[in-house]
Amino acid sequence: AYAHGQAGANRGAGRRSRGGPAGVRVHADVCSGVLPGGLELNHSNGVISSIPEEIGTFEFTMKVTDSQTIPSSAEKQITLVIQKSMSIINDPTMLPEITKIYQNYPNPFNAGTTIRYQLKETAHLFIEVYDILGGQIKTLIDENRQAGYYTLYWDGRNEFGQAIASGVYYYQMKAGDYTRKGKMIIIK
Repeated sequence: AYAHGQAGANRGAGRRSRGGPAGVRVHADVCSGVLPGGLELNHSNGVISSIPEEIGTFEFTMKVTDSQTIPSSAEKQITLVIQKSMSIINDPTMLPEITKIYQNYPNPFNAGTTIRYQLKETAHLFIEVYDILGGQIKTLIDENRQAGYYTLYWDGRNEFGQAIASGVYYYQMKAGDYTRKGKMIIIK
């Protein structure tokens, strides 16, 4: 997951730092509030990365300092919204070469699990969860998605919002000609 404010070297969610003029040093810090668990701040370019441990809305203030700006720093209030499905990279120069779904983690899991996937091209995407007998438990995604890298968090609940029982379940991704299944285990 990449997200960051518009102060300093990086502008717009999801872009990697392209660097500044030669000799310019950038330093970023969170000066109030807290980053969500699991996220990491690269102090040298202001990019917040990794996979969040929870979903929700988080507010923090980031201070970015560079060696050429007068005054020498800028502060920006940032509101980061982490949803059940979020784009990891939003940079058209860094699109995946293949469509793929990865093994969920943690696995086995109790309260929830994360599934990473990538699309090499825009497609109508279905990601669904099934029980061991093939009965549909939950449709996680049924919409058009652009090419890119994504994560999906599933809270272990069915279509009616009820927690499902311990056991073996399958998730399946369909996008264009691509279809793959993964096996996951819920332990309560």
